[in-house]
Amino acid sequence: MPTTTLNVRISPELKMRGDAVLKEHGLSPSMVIRKLWQYLATNKEVPPFILEHTESKAERLLLAQKLSSVPQTRFSHMTDSEIEQFLADERMKDFA
Repeated sequence: MPTTTLNVRISPELKMRGDAVLKEHGLSPSMVIRKLWQYLATNKEVPPFILEHTESKAERLLLAQKLSSVPQTRFSHMTDSEIEQFLADERMKDFA
């Protein structure tokens, strides 16, 4: 079965702490990402524990402020998926 590679940018310190927790449970980052993608594909929704950290009113307002400084033309050439990824990346910056 063909596979694909995901590249994720996180701080080295956050990676080290997360890897330590996964190791305690006998898991690898790849295993956890595969499980997350399986959840997304099966349930067609984002797990609630992720949304509770990214969808607060304060965070939406902060995101709107960040987006207001982005030139409108930046989005005009992006697909819906690219815009969604941009928004997700902006939300996750607060957790890095």
